[in-house]
Amino acid sequence: MADESKQLSADNPIVKIDWNEFRETGLFRFVNSFLHIFGYVIVIEVEDDGTVKSVYPAKTIWRGFTQEAMSDSYKKVAALMHREHEEILKFAKE
Repeated sequence: MADESKQLSADNPIVKIDWNEFRETGLFRFVNSFLHIFGYVIVIEVEDDGTVKSVYPAKTIWRGFTQEAMSDSYKKVAALMHREHEEILKFAKE
């Protein structure tokens, strides 16, 4: 049975996910690409075992990511949209 606390609904309009899950969607890189325009970035410090140590906003000199990194993110976001398109459309129409 699915964890009901992870199901979006009118009674549960926000579902918390962890930073690793957010990174795996490909959306984290897109958020940072946008922030790079203004010289900002969200930094995730990760331990050797993959656990998130710290997350914080920062200023940066970087602008954008490599073509390979962005292609990887496009694929991940496309997969996310494929998996969740019905739910996204449902809540967009409400």
